[in-house]
Amino acid sequence: MKSVDNESGQALILVVMMTLLILLIGFSTLTLVSECRKASLAERTMVQAYYIADAGVERALAKVKSDSGWLWDDVHFDSNKEVEFIINQNYAGGVITEVKVKEEGIYPAVPLSREDVAYTNILITSVGAYEGSKKTLEVRARVDAPLHFSRGVWVNSPESDFGGGVVISHVTSSGDLIFRRNGIFSGEITAGGTVTVLESVTVAADEVKAAKSIILESGAQVNGGVRQAGASPFQVALAGRASISGDIYYNGVLFNDSGNVMEASKLHQGGAGVITVPPFPVLDLSMYEKNHDLKYTGDKAFTGSFEISGITYVTGDVTISGNYNGVGAIVAGGDVYISSDLKRNHDNPASSLAILCFGDRGITIADGKEVWALLYTPSGGASGAGMLNVGGAATVHGSLICDKIMINPAANTLVQYESSLSNHQPEWITTKISITSWHENYPVF
Repeated sequence: MKSVDNESGQALILVVMMTLLILLIGFSTLTLVSECRKASLAERTMVQAYYIADAGVERALAKVKSDSGWLWDDVHFDSNKEVEFIINQNYAGGVITEVKVKEEGIYPAVPLSREDVAYTNILITSVGAYEGSKKTLEVRARVDAPLHFSRGVWVNSPESDFGGGVVISHVTSSGDLIFRRNGIFSGEITAGGTVTVLESVTVAADEVKAAKSIILESGAQVNGGVRQAGASPFQVALAGRASISGDIYYNGVLFNDSGNVMEASKLHQGGAGVITVPPFPVLDLSMYEKNHDLKYTGDKAFTGSFEISGITYVTGDVTISGNYNGVGAIVAGGDVYISSDLKRNHDNPASSLAILCFGDRGITIADGKEVWALLYTPSGGASGAGMLNVGGAATVHGSLICDKIMINPAANTLVQYESSLSNHQPEWITTKISITSWHENYPVF
């Protein structure tokens, strides 16, 4: 009888122990599940906070891309070169707590105006919050300035030939300029290098400015003033019978072998100031291969009346004429031929068309045609790349930014800057942003 009782007691103890073990395992399992759920919830909130911070970065990048004036006027001229772009803005159930944009560098280092800026290095700091979790992103980027169509005519190659036409615009060169034929320029001529007027050539301009030297060969004339910024050994040099009708501001050396006596009141040694010209802008076709609103594969002709909106990308050559309505750019992977008159819709003076050409032979305007557009070809590439050929007796209203311009000297040609086209062209179309680093502060996982 005692043996039976002992066995029953042992069984009871075993049952109690097994029950306790099961309860312990169950409790541990519940605790583990609970902790996993908490960790999963914390992870989800941190991921959401990250995405909110990321949205703040994207908004700042969009602002910078669409409005270079803000980057210049607000950020560059801030005492700390840093601006709070967003403060406590609700987003996706959380809050973009703060977004700051800071200028970390600019080229050139001391630009005289927004049009002198080639690129700006920026730091974007964005903080996102979601249900108690917070994430901070630091993103560095290089912002290449949009094409400054407001410069009017901007060339890069000293082989450019203005063909003796009339240019009612400022003319800028990132390097040297050589004038081979008589020309009339209503505006300033500015070179980042040396300006040379060849023998017996007359150039009429408001002022001729050079970062290095200004050289007039025998019999050459400048009807206007000159401003030579380079210190010695850079110079203003006049060969036999050469003349400058206006004031001469020079920081270098003045060599007058012209035989003409210069009026002392027109000579201003050391008064030329500083002349800076940013590098010639080089856009990348890949910008438009990846980002466009409309795409045509192969060659494409635009004729008659047509609409333009945003970026139209053509992989091949473009032949174009007619009347356009709207605002945007046609990007050609091949060459561009403007076969007949190309004008904006007269009922919509806010229309603005930019033609960006990446072909080997560049842009060609047929003889005698009238063009209203902003034209761009980059430097580099094949031997003809970057060239803009303007036919004889053609009339071009807009802006011409090209590595080399060749104007047919056979007949009078007019090139005139048109501010309304430039003012209505969106900056985002030609602004390039390159992300240089993307860093999360205090990452948890």
